[in-house]
Amino acid sequence: MTKTKKIIKHLQRYKDVYTLCVSIIAAVSTLICSLISIGVLRNQIEMQKNLNQPIFSVYTEIVRDKENEDEIKGTEYLFVENNGQKYTSSTVDETVFFSLEKYFKGRKTKVIVEIPDYFFVGHPNSSQKSSIVYMGEGIGSNRFYYRLQNEAINDHENEFTFYSIEKIILVKVTYTDIYKEDHVKYYNKNQEIKQDEYQSIFALSKSNNKIVYRVDQITYQTMKKLLKKEESK
Repeated sequence: MTKTKKIIKHLQRYKDVYTLCVSIIAAVSTLICSLISIGVLRNQIEMQKNLNQPIFSVYTEIVRDKENEDEIKGTEYLFVENNGQKYTSSTVDETVFFSLEKYFKGRKTKVIVEIPDYFFVGHPNSSQKSSIVYMGEGIGSNRFYYRLQNEAINDHENEFTFYSIEKIILVKVTYTDIYKEDHVKYYNKNQEIKQDEYQSIFALSKSNNKIVYRVDQITYQTMKKLLKKEESK
């Protein structure tokens, strides 16, 4: 029997086995192609969703008070603006903190105080006819902040000690997109931040002091007392 005839006889004997193997290979190949196609389709859908999201920006503006033309620091406005696609619904939460830092020979101590009424008038806009999603209005609040800041700058206990006041504006934007999916964005002034950083500022404020202060109630001396308490821990 020639070699060719042996091969033919072998193939005939195991024909069903080879047919089954070929069918399995074809099925696996089809499955792999389907999975790849599904993966590509999912990526395309996600890319399309990302392109159809709102793009929020957060910024503030200070307007000089008309009745006090010589007053440089007037009313401060907080704006949340959408320059992207439309969305189904949104809510904006803003919180302001005053932070006092002490620098002494390379060592830094910090306290944060929540000021819930800094932007005591909020104007949400749900119509989406304008790009402005939210406007916060702090009439006169900025003057109290700069008063504290000037006191910190002029506080010279000795040549090694320096104080500084900072205003922290946190914004949380919760929205539902056109695909009915919920999203949350966090901002520190005009910078988008992660949820952990957002929550850490609240946690630090609570650890420093469990009392919140009105913007016209907080004083520089109060913040210094809180700072000394923090140093003694």
